[in-house]
Amino acid sequence: EAIQQYKNILVYARKSGNPREFAIAATNLATIYQQEDDFKSAHRYCDSAIIAFKKNGFIFDLPKGYLNMAQLLLREKRFDEAMKYAVLAQKLTDSTDNLEDAVGVHFTISGIYEKQGRSAVALEEYRLYKKLNDSLNDLRNTKAISEMQARYNDEKKDAEIQKEKNKNLELENNNLMLERKNAADKEKSDRKMFWSIISAVLVILLVVGYFYASY
Repeated sequence: EAIQQYKNILVYARKSGNPREFAIAATNLATIYQQEDDFKSAHRYCDSAIIAFKKNGFIFDLPKGYLNMAQLLLREKRFDEAMKYAVLAQKLTDSTDNLEDAVGVHFTISGIYEKQGRSAVALEEYRLYKKLNDSLNDLRNTKAISEMQARYNDEKKDAEIQKEKNKNLELENNNLMLERKNAADKEKSDRKMFWSIISAVLVILLVVGYFYASY
């Protein structure tokens, strides 16, 4: 299922002219085939990814292609060739300062030395890998905490804005109700005054009529 998914991405990336997406999908396919011990297919997609990265100048991503090839060759026990690609990845990683790739480089080189029986340098490389990996995890944790804090701040700000909106809405509703009450009271008062005037006029007319009738 995953293989077919990445193959579909390859087709789409090729048709849409997206070489980076193509190269990343090829890298992922190479990894899957390597895990399934289909080294022939893994090499084909590894080569495709490296070519795409190099051809389009994706220097930042190229170490991933080299490391994938190094790990594949390591699985095949072709240690000298594996080291060649690991060193290529290391040189690029030194220039791009990509900590994640640097972690992969030292882990891969450590594995190559270990398979060659060179325990001392394998241990040294592993220590470098462990140190960088701990730093990477610290950065990820710090980033995660920062993102959580930023999300909390945004949610808090949104809540305060909503609270202010609700407060303003409630105030508007209260003002509207007060205006309606005042209007109703005024209408009632005006109506009362109107009938009072009418009553007064009628009384005056009656009094005037009475006097006229008396004369």
